[in-house]
Amino acid sequence: MGGDEGHKSLRLELCEDLSSLKDQWQALQERAPCTFYQSYEWCQAWQTTIGKARSVSPAVVAGFNGEDKLVFVLPFGMQKRFGCKVLIWLGTGEMTYGMGIYSPDFLDHYNHTLSFLWPEIIKTAGHPELINLVRQPMNWQDQPNPLGFLFSTRSANQSFTMQLEEKFDELYGRKRSSSTRRGNRKRDRKLLAAGKVMFGLPDSLSHNKQILEKMQSQQAKRLSKRGITGLDAPEIKDFLFALNEFSVENSTAYLLPYHLKVDGRVVAVMLGASFKNSYWALVASLTSAQDLQKLSPGDYALRQTIKALCENGYQHFDFSAGDSEYKRHWSDNDVSLYETIRINNFKAVPLGLLKLIMAMTKRLLKRNRAVFGLISKLRARFFGA
Repeated sequence: MGGDEGHKSLRLELCEDLSSLKDQWQALQERAPCTFYQSYEWCQAWQTTIGKARSVSPAVVAGFNGEDKLVFVLPFGMQKRFGCKVLIWLGTGEMTYGMGIYSPDFLDHYNHTLSFLWPEIIKTAGHPELINLVRQPMNWQDQPNPLGFLFSTRSANQSFTMQLEEKFDELYGRKRSSSTRRGNRKRDRKLLAAGKVMFGLPDSLSHNKQILEKMQSQQAKRLSKRGITGLDAPEIKDFLFALNEFSVENSTAYLLPYHLKVDGRVVAVMLGASFKNSYWALVASLTSAQDLQKLSPGDYALRQTIKALCENGYQHFDFSAGDSEYKRHWSDNDVSLYETIRINNFKAVPLGLLKLIMAMTKRLLKRNRAVFGLISKLRARFFGA
């Protein structure tokens, strides 16, 4: 595993100001296997907006080797819940994947595990009483997750990914049946006949913000009918705007708010992020206008987004977590996700057991589509706007 001598050469540091690690963090994320949700841009934007609103304190643990070079980042946060200090990932609630960033050389040296270092990591993070790390993949880019030894249970959701190709038509032909493509062509003709149709990306920062505001409004309105609220919270908008600002700074992460307009009206938005030549789906919104909904503008926008990404040389499309039929049709691979729920203090026992029971129950319900569908209908009926 590298031996005690190599272990002693490691130095752990608690980072409560993410900006102090910015340059080293961004350099590490460029060369290490990771997702958009571990990028400095995501974590900093989330913590200064949503994290702050939810009273999350940064508890990022950074590991340095004997040459004082950053070799791993664990983007943790600490949050008080029912009197307990709970260790979470920065981005919990909005992210698809929770994990750390590790230098490939570091992982090879320590046999792809942090089990030997975990007690020191917990001590550095601030002695949490409960550890609640969500949506963790077992592997990423053929590398085992160094925190896999902590996994407690499967997550309720899984995520889906697709390999993109240079020629969209060939990809489309393999992913969707001839009858589906034929039906799409009929709806597309009706959609194009409904008015002047435009699809693409905003042409300015101010235009970006307009599309993001419209998307948030559409999504909040649609989900409120299903009894899901909070999507129009100010901190959510602030978070998206903060991510948008990083695009202007020419960083490694960019927001791509692809959108569809009919006669100047935004009828669908496919918001994703560009990171490491991959597209990371974040939010998809749709108009509430019934006359346009029946023409499937969301499916049209998705296909146009995939086509644009193929033409621009992107290699992967990550559909995010959540089991939807369209994801299964398009994806090549599904990624199982896992939860860590560990109790470190007696007073955290009730909260820890509750979280474990809820995680396992939610997974069981989601695996039974009939029951989950009934629950969704009841929630919409009694709590929908």
